[in-house]
Amino acid sequence: MGSLSTREAVSFGLAARDMGYENISATPPFYYGYTSRDICDYYYAISRAVGMPVIVYNFPGNTRVDFNLDDPNYRELFTSSAITGVKHTNQALYQMERFMELNPALKMFNGFDETMIAAMALGAAGSIGSTFNCMLPHYLKIYNAYQAGNMDEARLLQHKANNIMEAFCKAGLIAAIKYVLKGQGIDAGEPRRPFTPLSRESGAI
Repeated sequence: MGSLSTREAVSFGLAARDMGYENISATPPFYYGYTSRDICDYYYAISRAVGMPVIVYNFPGNTRVDFNLDDPNYRELFTSSAITGVKHTNQALYQMERFMELNPALKMFNGFDETMIAAMALGAAGSIGSTFNCMLPHYLKIYNAYQAGNMDEARLLQHKANNIMEAFCKAGLIAAIKYVLKGQGIDAGEPRRPFTPLSRESGAI
């Protein structure tokens, strides 16, 4: 969830709560160049209205919002009861470690499939990845190899996953995942416009 409007973000959170969800996540508001105080108040308002802490969806590559942890407003937010964790979709893994240093109680989730074992090495609680939708058995192999201490195997499996991710991204990540899922017998429909569906005519496959 998440919105440019606090009121709308709260309505999404309330709807999720009413459907029985036990956790909610929200991107920061973006586009208008909000101040850190604006962004923090947005998260406080969601948590207060919905009655549960929020997992912050940290994706600066898309939102253009960077949580500078030297900012006292953000330091206060991420050590407050309003925030329970962070989905860290940021290839700057040092920032993930700094979140954990600031507040060891935060649940940190790696958000880039490509950095799964690196995030595990830093102590991430888990990973949430787009290609898990169609490649979960492979990522389970990475997880199991890492947990067993088989680092060479884990790295090799990660490299293979990253090669596939690179191909997906060149074709169009969302469209490629839906295309592969359909081939696996799960028709997830076409990607929402303005994403372009994959087709042989487009040259993407």
